[in-house]
Amino acid sequence: MNIDVETLVKQLGKDHQEIYDSGLIKYKTKPTATAGYDTATLDMKREGLFFSFENDKNKTFKEITLTLEDDDITDWVFPNSMPFNLEPVMTQNWMRERFGFPMIY
Repeated sequence: MNIDVETLVKQLGKDHQEIYDSGLIKYKTKPTATAGYDTATLDMKREGLFFSFENDKNKTFKEITLTLEDDDITDWVFPNSMPFNLEPVMTQNWMRERFGFPMIY
């Protein structure tokens, strides 16, 4: 299943149902939470995506985590097109060319 991650990121602040109705989240499973927790989650492991929502009646989308490297799976490759001009393989040189060197204190 191919997911448009960049468009999903632009949905931050919208309700889960609105995002689901637009077809961006294809899982029928709704976000789940433990009673008393502030956050509801939806894990789309095969797609390398993990979503966090406010644990309220609307399930407001507040965070997305991309799994770009999975230590438990040999030869893991992020299964969706990379958002924001990132690449499936980003070497140290590639990172430094685009983002510079790390700050040293």
